[in-house]
Amino acid sequence: MVTFNPTSVQIGIVVHPSVTDTLLTAQIEPTWVVQDQFFNIFGKLTRTDTGAALSGMTITLSGGTQSASTTTDALGLYFFSGLKELVADSYSYTISFAGITVPGLTLKPSNALTGVNISGNMNAPLIVGGIAALSVILMAVSLK
Repeated sequence: MVTFNPTSVQIGIVVHPSVTDTLLTAQIEPTWVVQDQFFNIFGKLTRTDTGAALSGMTITLSGGTQSASTTTDALGLYFFSGLKELVADSYSYTISFAGITVPGLTLKPSNALTGVNISGNMNAPLIVGGIAALSVILMAVSLK
């Protein structure tokens, strides 16, 4: 007589999420700004493997005197509007996507850099120069 003893084998598997690079672009508009004038920074977040837009992702901005965050729209676009610097100087801004892991997918972080040159108020030299020129003219007239 043959007797069979039941046996079982257990096997396991670890499923790792897909890891995907991202691409974050940044543009600044206008590219030349006078102090205390508004400017905007905008761009797009996409997957590098498929080029697909990433919506609902948090994008952060830091640099100069600015710090803000926003969320990408359905097309992967983000927009920081109404930014301004009060002092004439050159400023660099870092725009960042921190990355995220969702079931089955890890999106890696990415950064974009952009900068703007803020010029001094162009009206101030004209006013000072205009007053100085007017003073010289008035002195010359009064000396006659």
